[in-house]
Amino acid sequence: MASGSLLRKMVSYTPAVVVPAALQFLTVIVFTHLISPEAFGRYALVMVTVQLLDIVLFGWLRSGEMRFYEPRAAAGAVPALFANTQAMLLAIGVLVLGAGIPAALWLVPDRALALAMASGLVLLVLRAALLQVLNRHRVRGEALRYSMIEIGRASVSLLTAVLLAVLLGLEEQALLLGAVAVFALILLADLPAAAVRFSGGAFDGATTRACLAFGLPATLAVVLADLVALSDRYIIGLFWGEEAVGVYSVAGNLSRQSIALLFSVTLVAAYPMLMRAFEREGMESARRRLRENFAIVLALCVPATVGLALTAEHVAVACLGEQYRAAGALMPWLAVAAFLSGVKIHVYDHVFHLKRRTGLLLLLNVPIAVLNVGLNLLLVPAWGVAGAMTAMLASYAGGLVLTICAATWLMPVPVPVDTVWRSLLAAGVMAVALILPAYPLTPAGLAAMVAAGVAVYAAAGLALNLLGCRTFVLAAMQRMAQSARSS
Repeated sequence: MASGSLLRKMVSYTPAVVVPAALQFLTVIVFTHLISPEAFGRYALVMVTVQLLDIVLFGWLRSGEMRFYEPRAAAGAVPALFANTQAMLLAIGVLVLGAGIPAALWLVPDRALALAMASGLVLLVLRAALLQVLNRHRVRGEALRYSMIEIGRASVSLLTAVLLAVLLGLEEQALLLGAVAVFALILLADLPAAAVRFSGGAFDGATTRACLAFGLPATLAVVLADLVALSDRYIIGLFWGEEAVGVYSVAGNLSRQSIALLFSVTLVAAYPMLMRAFEREGMESARRRLRENFAIVLALCVPATVGLALTAEHVAVACLGEQYRAAGALMPWLAVAAFLSGVKIHVYDHVFHLKRRTGLLLLLNVPIAVLNVGLNLLLVPAWGVAGAMTAMLASYAGGLVLTICAATWLMPVPVPVDTVWRSLLAAGVMAVALILPAYPLTPAGLAAMVAAGVAVYAAAGLALNLLGCRTFVLAAMQRMAQSARSS
């Protein structure tokens, strides 16, 4: 059974993860009806670039804050840590805006894509600043403020983007400029709280070097992992054009967001607790926490992967614009790829963080990225998006095996075998309930499939005592009965 402290943290952060992810899911669906696949393809290429640049330029700052917050808090040096990372963020941001926007407008030959890239660079800096704000709330355990910011950002961004698209006829720029405006407003509103966070802090080279030494290898490892997930968009665009990128990105976004949502529900609460357990109680406590995280990830993500694979056709027909419905054939396989990636990143990669061997993690991700790019260059020209899907599956499967071997050598990860077989069996029962009835290809049919899947998996999990849920429910019922008798 998962510990009460982790479950409480997960519940406290769940709105901040679930609501923005659901709104992002809704954004993809809405904009398949508002903009063309070519425009969505340009938006996807910009966001791939923004995500990769964010990790390269700013990711090491967030990694350093996450890793060193606990020891700096014990030494009373948190303001200095935050002041150093903020100073570096501002310096890098100024360079990006000063050099990047003119370069994008000059070097990108497609005018629409060039303007979108310029907007994307503004979004890059604002997004990095807001992610750093959220990171600080997260390490301090401020779940309510974290949730308010995330939910506000996601909801107002969607509303603003829809208004720009409907009223002004903008396409990809509606999504980009809507996000820019909302990120800027949130950062302005956070300025008073930021002044308090940095009070008493001063820039010093030692803190920045410590963050760089730990965070840069970890960040580059994430970059290589994201190359596996995102570089295929560039290659598809090169050989098949922006329309193919748009359809493939819709399939990838819906699949990844659905699975990543559940990984994130665990990670946003579990990673700081894992680091805290290691710093305060030692490696054995961290191992127990890692096993607990693994068990919860499996119990949530195995049924989600199976469910998404079996409902993909219904999602495409019932929810997406007609030009995007080919995405339904890709979604089952991309869901499996997202699951393999999530287990690697959110379970086994954490071993390298605990051991401060992020350089080794970087080295491991090099052959995975090379394999992915090589397979994409080999398969995409002939097979199109099917080739990109094949390359992603092969790369994630190989990468997970390689990472498991290396992580086990550093620190054997205790696998929750009981959760593995229980979650697989419960998901199998759920699959029967989704396959046998003939659900119509309508929104009502999709809703019925989702409801049936959730109900059957919950019932099977209860019967199998998955994560100790039956024990927990029976104990709660006994306490309620005893309380009723005593009153």
